Amino acid sequence: EFSFVLMEVGRTHGLLQGDRYQLVLSAAVLTMLATPALSQFGPAALLKLYARSGRKLADAEPAAAAERSGHVIVVGYGLGGSLLVRVLRETAIPYVVIELNGEVVRQALKAGEPMIYGDATREAILRHAGIETATVVVFAVSDPTGLRYGVRLARDLNPSVQILVRTPAVDDIAELQELGANEVVAEEFETAIEIFTRVLTRFHVPRNVVRAQTRLLRGEGYRMLRAPTLAAGASEKMIEALAAGTTEVFRVESGSAAAGRTLKDLDLRHKSGASVVAVVRGEDSYPNPSADRVLEAGDDLVLVGSHAEVDGAFALLGRQESAASE
Repeated sequence: EFSFVLMEVGRTHGLLQGDRYQLVLSAAVLTMLATPALSQFGPAALLKLYARSGRKLADAEPAAAAERSGHVIVVGYGLGGSLLVRVLRETAIPYVVIELNGEVVRQALKAGEPMIYGDATREAILRHAGIETATVVVFAVSDPTGLRYGVRLARDLNPSVQILVRTPAVDDIAELQELGANEVVAEEFETAIEIFTRVLTRFHVPRNVVRAQTRLLRGEGYRMLRAPTLAAGASEKMIEALAAGTTEVFRVESGSAAAGRTLKDLDLRHKSGASVVAVVRGEDSYPNPSADRVLEAGDDLVLVGSHAEVDGAFALLGRQESAASE
């Protein structure tokens, strides 16, 4: 339609007159009529021409969709997509990548990556990637409109596939889930959770406690984080997670007050409630150690108790380390 506007402007300024105007008009109409057919049959025709050139189709495209099953489809080969591909490759999990940037596809093909050049919002591209037999589809793209179309199309083509989506916009979580995404990773929330995790780890909060709380924060599409205040019952869930039992390992560092002392001297059971069920020294393990066992630097103490008890034991050992350093 824009060509008609240009032709009219050209005729108004005397640039297109008579037969020349009719020729350009005819060319515009014919190409408009031919465009749908070219869009539908053009890719297949180009692939046939490519095959006749003497090179195998496998040199430029990954295995046909019929040969794929139980694989991962990675949509987008940016930083996130390429890192995921590296892990999939090293763990021998089958995958195929859909990417719309021609230069990126060209370079990745040279490196031997199974790439498909195309738009994941097109049914033909997803089918070529084997969407019907895929186990997981990961959308690692930044285009919000394309992301929505792609998720909905992938869900329509394979109702049982797991769809994982990355989005920078927190407000898009609910809509993407309604369109068919099983998991939506919100970059803003994940950054907050990562900071939260590192802070708790720095204060020796047991890993099981940290994992339990991150599961709560990620649950139901980050519902707790999206709410302006904690939902009713959220604090109770936190308390239940903290009250549950856990196992944690404490390393006796060089210079620690625990080094050279016995378990009886430390008296962790009485002071914190946590029990030392094993001492690991190098390659040797000593389960149910006696109270007279002398600890050495480098020993790992296996602690068992509630989260609060294990946390208390870490606090006691930490204070002893501080006292020793002073």
